[in-house]
Amino acid sequence: PSMIIGIGHDLCNIDRISELFEKFGSRFVKRICTQKESAELEDRQDKSAYLAKRFAAKEAVFKALHKGDQKKMFWHDAEILSSLHPLGAPQLMLHGGCQEAVKVLLPEGHQLAYHISLSDDKPFASAFVVIESVPH
Repeated sequence: PSMIIGIGHDLCNIDRISELFEKFGSRFVKRICTQKESAELEDRQDKSAYLAKRFAAKEAVFKALHKGDQKKMFWHDAEILSSLHPLGAPQLMLHGGCQEAVKVLLPEGHQLAYHISLSDDKPFASAFVVIESVPH
């Protein structure tokens, strides 16, 4: 049977992210976003909302993986892209420390399934993440 490995949720203030984006610009983007996320950001009208949703999503991933080694998880270890889905639905990929943590939690004979939902209603952005193990 399938099993939920972790659930995470985060709420982020878009105005706070907007202030950081205005103050630090590309330095802030490079710290939080992967290269592919940065490329998606370029095409967005509301850059602050995009950034706030990614910030919340990455925090939600860290919460979902709370049983893993948090010291090895960094911003770029969780990547959320909307350009991979024909309808723009966000897709989650894990790298580095996040990928290591989830592999440790994965039962033998199972594969991973990621579920992510992003939402924004100014001044808030929200992200909900479920990480599931599914038998091969």
